Amino acid sequence: MRWVFVLFVVAAGLFLFVRLRPARVKEAPSFLVIVIDSVRADHVGAYGYARATTPRIDAFAREGILFSTAFSQAPWTKPSVASIFTSTYVSVHNVLFSKRVVNGEDRTDVLNTKFLTLAEAMKTGGYATGGFGQKIHLRPEFGFDQGFDRYDMHARRADKIN
Repeated sequence: MRWVFVLFVVAAGLFLFVRLRPARVKEAPSFLVIVIDSVRADHVGAYGYARATTPRIDAFAREGILFSTAFSQAPWTKPSVASIFTSTYVSVHNVLFSKRVVNGEDRTDVLNTKFLTLAEAMKTGGYATGGFGQKIHLRPEFGFDQGFDRYDMHARRADKIN
């Protein structure tokens, strides 16, 4: 009788294990953030331009989410990207100037490490992160590499990035 009880407990345990185990976790979606500060939207195929000037961006747009409206927080790269990376206004992150004189010294604004960046948030969520480009204003010494596993602002050709 004791063996029947033990078998019942084992069988009940297996049943509960199978029924109550967590569902398989779906694979997390991939994210690609493309920041281009010197192309006109009306010259991008995904936005209706007839010539094939941006075939890779157009392919990504067909498979992903395409935003039809966007607003910049500043008229140039450095503060705009700082706002994208931190989800804050320029008046909050204070990355505005490329070069200015403070107390007789040349200075440049640097992204403060107190801000949680998009790359850091994605990394915390288990994503691998990378940033690639050619913008001198976004180089690591200005703090824009914060949270990236790999960050290269010296890329010269697209085939080296792909």
